[in-house]
Amino acid sequence: EKENTERSFAFREAYPDDTTSSCANILCTQANPASASSDLILRAKAWQIRNRMEVNRALRSWFQKKYSPFPSQMCSKLIPERQMDGVKEAMDLWKTEYGNEVARCKSQNDVAIASLFTTMYPIDHERPLAAHLLVSTSPSINNTIPLAASALKWIEARREFYKAGVEQWELRSARQFLFLYGRHNLCEFKPAHQNVYCAQVFNRSTSNPELAYSNNDMSVQRPGSASCYPAAFADLTNDRCMFRVRIDEAPRSSNWLTFGVAKRGMANSSSDGVGRTANTWGLSDDRSSTSSRTSVSSNGTELAQFRKLQQGDVLTAIVDVREGWVEVSINENEASHAIVIPPGTSDEYVFAMTFANDHRVTIISDTSMAMMPLSATGATKSMMEVNDGTIYLNSDHSCMWNNFKKQLKLILTENDED
Repeated sequence: EKENTERSFAFREAYPDDTTSSCANILCTQANPASASSDLILRAKAWQIRNRMEVNRALRSWFQKKYSPFPSQMCSKLIPERQMDGVKEAMDLWKTEYGNEVARCKSQNDVAIASLFTTMYPIDHERPLAAHLLVSTSPSINNTIPLAASALKWIEARREFYKAGVEQWELRSARQFLFLYGRHNLCEFKPAHQNVYCAQVFNRSTSNPELAYSNNDMSVQRPGSASCYPAAFADLTNDRCMFRVRIDEAPRSSNWLTFGVAKRGMANSSSDGVGRTANTWGLSDDRSSTSSRTSVSSNGTELAQFRKLQQGDVLTAIVDVREGWVEVSINENEASHAIVIPPGTSDEYVFAMTFANDHRVTIISDTSMAMMPLSATGATKSMMEVNDGTIYLNSDHSCMWNNFKKQLKLILTENDED
């Protein structure tokens, strides 16, 4: 109590003019779980506790001005989990005062979204596959993409028709694969990661606030030597999930660039980086050294080495937390290593990175990029056989491969039951 009183007085001294409005602005623009322990946020929240009614009015006023002229519409559309603490409170306050208006806006949004998918795909028998492709790439963001959200609503209304249409497509796809590759051994194929769920954005609420976020939180850069081992995290969207980033800027500088997967709860500053800290697994590269190599490590123990990282490299981590493994790689097939991790669920793990000075990365979540070697002319082929006999499949043929495996498994299961 005494501490909160002192913080409240300190906040008033720092913002003597319009203290309450300043408090609301700070809560709505800077307060999140990552900054909860900072002096500024603690003082602002202490002032809020001492002046609850005035701060509530200021929060409502901030929300109305920020989202004018349609605050109720925005209140029905914003996702609370992605907002600053003050914005969450302002949304709750607005719903309390204008609940009927917010409910009407939400109903109008639902009607508009429901009609979007059927308008874009007017041919009925094409809708099951279209809906499947829209919703299968990343379920965690479907509610933020109108067309995907509309497809989800259509699936809920036409569940049996959707299921039958997808099954027919899977069977056709499996037959196409058998026609193309029927003479090859199943062990020869190396598919692209076509059907693996992808992490789409960095989670700013848990990542280090001193990092610079851009491109709708898909890009992160460490400004100079900000913080100490500043970490950025991306949530797993499924128990089997992929995290791919491109290194956009990698100047010769100080500190480490690390990449991989960690148990949820890893510090967003002052750790030893991914792979070098307890309960972390992945790649670590000392960017101040020109002679060292990139280490593949598990809980601080080195397992293997890759070459040094450089600008333009694509780093990939594919994790299956149910089975208990993560595979990290550089440029897909250039170098890769699988690491055993404790089995768990997607809620227990996060993808993680820490940054060297002035380094910048961008998440790559599209599946159209070929994940296989290139021919001598630079052209990507649908199938390529390299010296070891491995056949690398492109994304389309990898999809056929997965559907063929599914049909084969169904046939074997039926035979076992007979």
